Amino acid sequence: ALGRIPRGRVGVIGTVMRARPREERVALADEFTARVLPEIAAGRLAPIVGAVYPMTAIADAHAAMEANEVFGKIVLAW
Repeated sequence: ALGRIPRGRVGVIGTVMRARPREERVALADEFTARVLPEIAAGRLAPIVGAVYPMTAIADAHAAMEANEVFGKIVLAW
């Protein structure tokens, strides 16, 4: 999936919140709330769910993750 980034003019942005001062973390959370949550609520942005496992199959979910068998998020259903 990451191989498509250079061709698709797409970027990946990540951050480590733990190393940032509290004020900066609060500001980033506020910006996320203002900019991203409305997109989710409007249906324009959604996670890709690759697989759903019951909690009783958590070992299977972990094995699938380790084997890189799932594209998208692995969800554990309670």
